[in-house]
Amino acid sequence: MVGNMKLGDSELQLLRFIQDHQPVSVRKVVQDYGEPKGLARTTIQTMMERLRKKGFLQRDPAEGGFEYTSKQGKERTLHDKVDSFVQNTLGGSIAPLASYFANAKNLTQEEIELLREAIDRIDDGDKGGRR
Repeated sequence: MVGNMKLGDSELQLLRFIQDHQPVSVRKVVQDYGEPKGLARTTIQTMMERLRKKGFLQRDPAEGGFEYTSKQGKERTLHDKVDSFVQNTLGGSIAPLASYFANAKNLTQEEIELLREAIDRIDDGDKGGRR
């Protein structure tokens, strides 16, 4: 995890928006992300600055202010969030997740195939590209 800091759900949603639209200004985030959610400019600025201080965002000078970019990709961000969930909520065991997937009724065929591919990688000795 970047900076070994926890990432809250609202921070994760904002970070994912920034990752999808980067580089991005506070103004753009407020307009396209904050306003539709009823979030004030000051709230967005505070959240973005908190993400920067935690080490998730980089801020660079740009025309008329700053542009923000993520220091890591979406896949890594989600991997870190899932890893944190497994460690902190499930006590380090993925058994509850395996049980969840085995009993899930709403998995798409594509998701089932992704799970099969993950199991194949484990069987082949590649633990899913652990970093």
